[in-house]
Amino acid sequence: MLHSKPIIARRPLLLLIGFLAGSAMHLCAEVHISPFFSNNAVLQQKAKVPVWGTAAPSEKVTVAIQGQKASVIADQKGHWLVTLNEMPPGGPFVMTVSGNNTITLNDILVGEVWFCAGQSNMHLPVADAANGKEEVANANHPQIRLFNEMKVGTENLGWPEQDEHAQWQPCSPESVQTFSATAYYFGRELQKTLNVPIGLIHASVGGSKVEGWTSRDTLRTLPEAKSILDGWEKATVNYPKQIEAYRVAYADWKVKEEAARAQGAPIPKAPRRVYGPGAVYEPGGL
Repeated sequence: MLHSKPIIARRPLLLLIGFLAGSAMHLCAEVHISPFFSNNAVLQQKAKVPVWGTAAPSEKVTVAIQGQKASVIADQKGHWLVTLNEMPPGGPFVMTVSGNNTITLNDILVGEVWFCAGQSNMHLPVADAANGKEEVANANHPQIRLFNEMKVGTENLGWPEQDEHAQWQPCSPESVQTFSATAYYFGRELQKTLNVPIGLIHASVGGSKVEGWTSRDTLRTLPEAKSILDGWEKATVNYPKQIEAYRVAYADWKVKEEAARAQGAPIPKAPRRVYGPGAVYEPGGL
């Protein structure tokens, strides 16, 4: 069995995955940029940095920052991606994205960007951690930027590609309260040690397992994961029958639950949920 642990990884891989997964932003004549890029964002230092979004099909899009420009023609679905050359740490800089319209992003930093994921232990916010009140009050770190990707709770499993309201924020007592304590303490120590801007992307899913955050190709190379993959394959084959049985059992349980509540009796145990294709618990699903 693979154990669940917080995952902290560099951002460029996430960016590429996000682009390949596609963007849910509406296509229109105007240029749009992924929500990963907003005012206060941090770009990865000393690495090629992909920047992407949507535009009109065949529209020319140009991204400019720190003296460099990169242009591309949007594909027939309106998707575009440019790759910026390596940049040293620093800032603040201004990034412009231009096509039929121009988007200007201010206060962009270049430094270390990390993707911080896990389950409830990673989700635990700073405000609820040990000495949370004191930690929140002292969290003034303008060189640390936070991207709180997931909403509170595990039922909202959307990624920021589907949430244009997600934005980078400077680390402050206001922004850090609901941010991952593990990620924040990690980023604070990193910023102190490296003395460069730090960007933290938080994406926790309560109850998730490490195999959900690991690609299928990688899992196939791990002997420990064979039983997990085999079990999921069986679950996938039997899922239609299992989910139908679950619905019947749940309806029966609901009747018993309401009766127990009315009588003041102990609530019977609910049937165990079943998961199928597309669930966050699917190997490689996250």
